[in-house]
Amino acid sequence: MVMILIFWAFFLSLILSFEFLLLYPANYFYWAILCLASSTGISWFLTKEEKKTKTSVAYQIIFILFCFGIFWWILWLDFKIIKFFIPVFAWVFIFSLIKDSVKSGIMNKKTKLACFLGASFFWSTICYGLITVLGWKLWAVFFIFVFLFLIISWPASLSLDCSFGNSVKAWLLLVFLGSELFATIAWLPLAESTLGAVFTLMILIVYDLEKYYVNPESVRRRIIVRKVLLYILFLVAILASSSWS
Repeated sequence: MVMILIFWAFFLSLILSFEFLLLYPANYFYWAILCLASSTGISWFLTKEEKKTKTSVAYQIIFILFCFGIFWWILWLDFKIIKFFIPVFAWVFIFSLIKDSVKSGIMNKKTKLACFLGASFFWSTICYGLITVLGWKLWAVFFIFVFLFLIISWPASLSLDCSFGNSVKAWLLLVFLGSELFATIAWLPLAESTLGAVFTLMILIVYDLEKYYVNPESVRRRIIVRKVLLYILFLVAILASSSWS
């Protein structure tokens, strides 16, 4: 009973950090600490039964970066009253994502993949915003993003169900291609959220292809081809429906 109350205390603190950021943005430093503390506490519940300490730490970090990415992304919202409901939707989504993992104490594959893709989207969107909105130089933002993506992509590589050596190779390839994609997409005349969505979809394509590359026996080629074609259709739909300016 006590553990359940502690979990809900951390989880409620997370939504408070989101909402207080919108209500009192001048005190963002305090809300950032609250977000980090609450997401760190929640991450322990997600991995408390993990046998490998090093692995559990990696998964804890990616969850924290996922929540912290949402925190900073919220700061960019400008929809008057509506913006206060968006953190609630994000909070409910996080709960639906982690509820099974909290019960088992082991982060399942769905949660790991969602944290990886979510962190990729939010942090790439934030970095693109630094370029398009604040006018930062691409090279400066590029190094910030590569550093973040090095951390974000490592737990995803550990989830590929292959040997440690192949996980390292997949990680390095994912970082290299992710860096190239980030720098290339940055030149498109699109809004930062659209750029982040394009980047995340392309990373998802790369990640699914890596699954087949490191362990072809466990993945059906036909399924991979269908998934990649579906991702490409989504990518075309996003680009076709976006305002190019």
